[in-house]
Amino acid sequence: MAPDQISRQTHLTILLFAVTDKMRSKELAYTNSGIDAFNPEGERGELIHILQVNRVNYLKNIGKITDALREIDQMWDDIDVIDQPKVVLNIYELRADLCIMLGMYEEAIEYAKEGLKKARACHQYEDMFYLFTSLGHACLRDKRLDDAEENLKMALNLSQYTKNRGVLLSTYTYLGSLYLQQDKYKEAENALSEAIQIGDAHKSAVRLVDTYITYGELLHKQGNYQKASGYHRKAIELARKCNNRQKEHKAMFLLSKSLEKTDEKEFNECMKNMYKLQEQIYEEEEHEIAQSV
Repeated sequence: MAPDQISRQTHLTILLFAVTDKMRSKELAYTNSGIDAFNPEGERGELIHILQVNRVNYLKNIGKITDALREIDQMWDDIDVIDQPKVVLNIYELRADLCIMLGMYEEAIEYAKEGLKKARACHQYEDMFYLFTSLGHACLRDKRLDDAEENLKMALNLSQYTKNRGVLLSTYTYLGSLYLQQDKYKEAENALSEAIQIGDAHKSAVRLVDTYITYGELLHKQGNYQKASGYHRKAIELARKCNNRQKEHKAMFLLSKSLEKTDEKEFNECMKNMYKLQEQIYEEEEHEIAQSV
């Protein structure tokens, strides 16, 4: 699908994501209620770990990395006694993803590899897909491009086992980012176009923010600053809907790079907005630190 065709779908998609994000907030409230009401001596004791995994996923998706890591640390203490393979593998995947978000790429690679060993041992092919994607992402961020490509393609080879096709969006986005770093613009465009089609079809809001950001980077690198600005504006709007200020800030910074080339007035306005957003992020981080003391 051409970028112009994709563009006509994105505004409706963002509106749909706004509704989905409200639903996710309610799901978090139900999850918290379930954890608070949990009776360790009652039936279905395994549910607590599923609820905790759901909460970590939500915290990760809105960029609350400190809170997510605190939760995963608590679960890690019990990992040897959890008798649900999928829950254990989810914890490894989440731990790897959180390490990536913190720039701890070596640790992320080790957690993903260890998770893959366990997934192979119990023939959990869907979880192998997720862990190969995490491993490929960690290698990509660590500039191990050959390893990243190998692992991302391994993930795609296992995509038939995924129940939710929307998760393929991240895999194609990482592959597009990989090709962008290799200056393979056509391959990058193909991978990112595939990711956007999947995102539009499955309302994968958080993942689609990264796709828009990367597509904008591709267009910027090709000198198409106007279209790059359009994709980064969409990323900003969607990041706000998802309440993820870190991704909103990244998209805003990349938008400023394109506006610097095309519109001085809008560039100055963007810089002011970025400063205000940085203040909000700082205040939220200070609040999180105060709560954790």
